[in-house]
Amino acid sequence: MELLAHPGPAPPRLDPGGPPAAAAAAAGSQPPPPGAPPGLRVERVTGVAGLRDWERVAVDGFPYRELQPYRPGALLDEPVLADQRLRLWVGYEGDRPVCGGSLFVDFGLATFSLGVTLPEARRRGHWAAMPGLPAVGVFSDMSRPSAEALGFLPITRFTLWHRPRPAR
Repeated sequence: MELLAHPGPAPPRLDPGGPPAAAAAAAGSQPPPPGAPPGLRVERVTGVAGLRDWERVAVDGFPYRELQPYRPGALLDEPVLADQRLRLWVGYEGDRPVCGGSLFVDFGLATFSLGVTLPEARRRGHWAAMPGLPAVGVFSDMSRPSAEALGFLPITRFTLWHRPRPAR
């Protein structure tokens, strides 16, 4: 799915999504993290196996209905691993990936996106265990309370327009 911010009426062949809230967390505004929930192991994605775990959590947990059933490479492909600005993390309970997050870091600011927890693992504090920086992000109404608990303050709402991805 390709997301585009657009202030006016729907451009042709695009569907609305949202309206999510844009929010920001300044350096030092976040409460101290409580630590990882018992049994959660958080790892930075450095290789293809971790990328596939991150991608599966994102596709199944968000969920991206048009990318289901999950197929490796449907959301992100291996070249993203070479971009040092993109930082992906996966949280595991045992060997099972249950949550993931991503930061795009440039000019000392992180844009938080795709903080996803699988439905059966939600409401256990997994987000608080993810590494963080001063950040901005876009949060759904479902994830906004968790973001605010981590120090994010809402700025505005807007509509995202998406162009459905062609079938592979």
